[in-house]
Amino acid sequence: MATNAQMLRAGLAFVSNTFALMYAAMIFDDIFRPLLLWYYSFHYTATPPINPGIVSWFFPVYYGMLLCMWLALVYCLLSMAVNKVTYPYGG
Repeated sequence: MATNAQMLRAGLAFVSNTFALMYAAMIFDDIFRPLLLWYYSFHYTATPPINPGIVSWFFPVYYGMLLCMWLALVYCLLSMAVNKVTYPYGG
């Protein structure tokens, strides 16, 4: 049975992750485009050992992890709510 404290923690995690998703969606283009343009402005004299284009994967992967965490939190929140409704007395 989900206690009130568990539901509160799950709800706060869900709300904070939702705000992080909205914030990331709003600022990714404004903040990270100049950073990436600055990063790609370097001209290497020799071929670097690690491909510098790998940095362009960081921001989409971060956003994807936030989306996966949001879906997991939705599942946890719903399963806790259903558990609380189905078994109100823990039986």
